[in-house]
Amino acid sequence: MKILLVLPLVLLAFALGCNKTTTIVAPEVVGDLKGTVYLSDAHGGDVQDKSGVYVLAEGTSISAVSDTGGNWILHDLPSRTYVLSFSKAGYGTMKNTSFSFLAGGTVPYDLSGNHSMWLSQPVAYSIVIDSVRPPDGKNVYDQNGKLVSGKPGSIKGHFINQSMQDSARLEVLLFIGNSPNIDMGDPSTYLIHLDILESYTGRVTRVGNQLMFEYANWLDNGPVRWLKSGDVVYAKAYSPSFDTWYYDVVSGKRIYSNPIPTSSLSGIVP
Repeated sequence: MKILLVLPLVLLAFALGCNKTTTIVAPEVVGDLKGTVYLSDAHGGDVQDKSGVYVLAEGTSISAVSDTGGNWILHDLPSRTYVLSFSKAGYGTMKNTSFSFLAGGTVPYDLSGNHSMWLSQPVAYSIVIDSVRPPDGKNVYDQNGKLVSGKPGSIKGHFINQSMQDSARLEVLLFIGNSPNIDMGDPSTYLIHLDILESYTGRVTRVGNQLMFEYANWLDNGPVRWLKSGDVVYAKAYSPSFDTWYYDVVSGKRIYSNPIPTSSLSGIVP
């Protein structure tokens, strides 16, 4: 009788065991990300030994260090969007704040329009704005933005402590607005951005041992005519490290990796 009572219980337990669902979790697909980082010195010259740059996928423990050629590789990255940081002592830190990675195999960093990363030492030179002459507040332009009548503006200045032998990348960033509170990283604080490179003839000239810069064709030809006679125009010039800024998707600002010497001056619209 006892055997007859136990047997149904055994069969019931067996049946319940057969109905259990076993979940098999597939391993997460991962991949490798490889790239090359470049270094420039305080005068914009290329640094031959590009080793020692620390590359990190922020929020993870996945990192790498570049070799002498600047090559690096991050192993076993899952698919997701990362903040990638690149840093080396004396060169500041650069980031890609929204890098989308699709795992599977080895993916080149610059495959999807991502530019090769540059780190630069703080620039050894500074700049001084010598004069600001805004465009004529009564300028007239045609429908293509070409000046029909009036005078363009100009901004002139000079470099201090620049290298005469290795200055192919001397650069001046000019930001112009109607308030002295100009921040190059925040587009809401300025109205026009002008870029001066030594490679552009007529913008950087040598006078003896001095390098002078000039932006001689500054026009008020943006989508909104914001200059009128009597306005005070503020200009702020920066000496940037070569191409070393990144866009922060959280703040909506440009972040520059090193302190940048600046110079400010204002002028009155004629």
